[in-house]
Amino acid sequence: MNAFELFINDEYKATASVKNGVVSFTVDYILNEQEINIRLGSYDKEGKSHVVWFKDNLYLNDQIKLSIKDVEPKDLSQPISVSNEEGVDDMILQSKIKSYHALQKELMEKGLI
Repeated sequence: MNAFELFINDEYKATASVKNGVVSFTVDYILNEQEINIRLGSYDKEGKSHVVWFKDNLYLNDQIKLSIKDVEPKDLSQPISVSNEEGVDDMILQSKIKSYHALQKELMEKGLI
């Protein structure tokens, strides 16, 4: 099976794949928080679940290497978390709350509220 293999600063982090679904790799830069987040995740259509294989912060001068490999299922990393459809709604809500507080802080610093 095809899989993503992730290294940060030449250190192995995770190998992720799914039989029937989507594997995603994202890097988010939250400007007003001066925060950079990295996430390797997947959505399993059969199990209707979201899987997080790796999640962490990135820092200035970090180097990311993402390779596409042919691996056996036994070679996949242990997931950090697995959540069903209901758990995803809670994750979305938590993300929205975090964004709200970041925007509120920015507006307060600018004296707009």
